[in-house]
Formats: sequence, C-alpha cells, structure tokens
Amino acid sequence: MPVPSTDAVQGRNGPFRSSEVLNNAFQAPGPQIFDVLRFRVPVVKAAMGGPRFADQIYPLLVASGDVPRNPIVLVDDLATSAGHLRAAKRRLEDGGGNVILGVVCGRTVQDVEVDAWQGGIYEVDDAF
Repeated sequence: MPVPSTDAVQGRNGPFRSSEVLNNAFQAPGPQIFDVLRFRVPVVKAAMGGPRFADQIYPLLVASGDVPRNPIVLVDDLATSAGHLRAAKRRLEDGGGNVILGVVCGRTVQDVEVDAWQGGIYEVDDAF
C-alpha cells in the first residue's frame, strides 16, 4: 500500500504520484495494491515547510475505503523522520489493518559521506 503523496487528497481523482509509482513497479500478476489512504485537506510538502512528524500528519490522514484485513506492506519514496510512514501505519491499524512492514526507497541523510540509497534495515520507533 502506498503512503500517500501530498497530491492524494480526499475527494480528488487520481492517479496520485505515490500510487502511480507503485503500480508501474509491478507487472500483472503482482501483489494486490490497495490505495486507500488520503489527506483530509491539501498539504504542503515536508520539504517546503509542511508537516514532517507523525503527530502532525496523523490527524490529516483518512482511509477513503475499506482497510484490508490481510497483512499490509507500506511503501514510501523517501524517509527523513519516517513521520509519514508512522502516521500511515497508525491510521491503518486504527482502521483494523495489520501493517507488517514498511519499505522506503531512500532516506534523507545529513552526512554527505553516507549513501542515501544504500540498502539496510532500520527500526522505526512507533512513538509519536
């Protein structure tokens, strides 16, 4: 399931950037992609001063359809504080979902010596 991009606003028609990327990544038959998370209102991108932390993002998210009951893997394009990922996980679990994993394509790093695209497994604290 894609973590919604800022263009994924409740009441607007898609496809949205995050869901398009995920749909294009898989050939049929592939995993079932549920695209139900939306922002309640338009949101400024985090890089442009918008909400960045889970406690700021969570109240802005809504499930616009039925939350699947099968195990959910969240997919996000980039993580800095992992706020969008954590808020999406909480919103889905509050709707009865079972989030088992989050996959992020890259991470923002302050150290220019660190490769933001290198593989790795990182624990993300659920605390808001």
